[in-house]
Amino acid sequence: MENLITEGRYDQVTTELSREIVQAVKKGIKRYTTKIKLFSRTFVDIVVYFKYDDNQGVDISAATYLDPKNQFPRQQFKNKRIIFHVGVPASQELRNREMNVIIYELKNTIRHEIEHVAQSKFKDRQRKNFFSPSRSYPETLTYAEYLSEPYEVEAWVRGMYKKAKTLKQPLNVILNDFWDYLSETDLSDQEINGIKELYIDYAKKHLSQGYLNKGTKVVPLRTYGYQENINEEIVGFRPSYMKPEINVVVHFEVHEQNENLKNIIKDILERNKITVNSITGGGKSNNYRLDLNLFNEREVNNLVDDLHRILMVNDIRIHNVTSSIK
Repeated sequence: MENLITEGRYDQVTTELSREIVQAVKKGIKRYTTKIKLFSRTFVDIVVYFKYDDNQGVDISAATYLDPKNQFPRQQFKNKRIIFHVGVPASQELRNREMNVIIYELKNTIRHEIEHVAQSKFKDRQRKNFFSPSRSYPETLTYAEYLSEPYEVEAWVRGMYKKAKTLKQPLNVILNDFWDYLSETDLSDQEINGIKELYIDYAKKHLSQGYLNKGTKVVPLRTYGYQENINEEIVGFRPSYMKPEINVVVHFEVHEQNENLKNIIKDILERNKITVNSITGGGKSNNYRLDLNLFNEREVNNLVDDLHRILMVNDIRIHNVTSSIK
């Protein structure tokens, strides 16, 4: 239970910080600073540098430092800072189009760095001289060795797991994308296979598994979709063999029309793996009607929350939202 509470706290901080950074992106801010409270006595300074360029895709990186200026040597591990570099398109239209990518990549990176802050707090998870003010690696450390370091394995997997949950996908899918990326580097097949083994082993030991016997009926807190057949072990993913039981109609209105609204709605429903019977609305009408199959009433409430949150990020505000079970 303690692990679940801690993980929930990390996820909450990740979500709140990602929202702040997204708002800064929408305003075109070049530098943003804030502070997060991770534990009762652990505050982390956040500095975000933004680069706006239409010729580059979404590019997000970060690093964690502990008292980077070494001003308080007697307070080791108490003064922490995460510095983010966020590259996004300069065009507001392109930024809005890429907003979902920005959000899940932000959550991936934020959760990764939060794990490093947690590692610095607990001495049994530290390596001598690693959590130093300069946070520098040995010059001889190779990329394969870096990715294989226990604290990096933990941070990478936790970050990708947060990304998987944001996208409502199995961690396997995100890991496969990572393996594809590694195959384009100078790493050998042997090194990549070694990294795969470490990451999958960590995930199996610390994350929920979705390998269920045929006939098992499980509906998770946030449904990740009905799976007709599962022939392989699914890491960090809890599917359901129970088919959606209720037919729901969701109505809502928008103040201003957006030609991409239907595509955005379809993307939200697809990411939630929701069965769609029909979507009507748009054109000259500001009214929309979604005919869907869902698991239960809780899922209806979750979907309405997602519609409000995600559409607001895209500068679309909905109102007069109603739902009814047919």
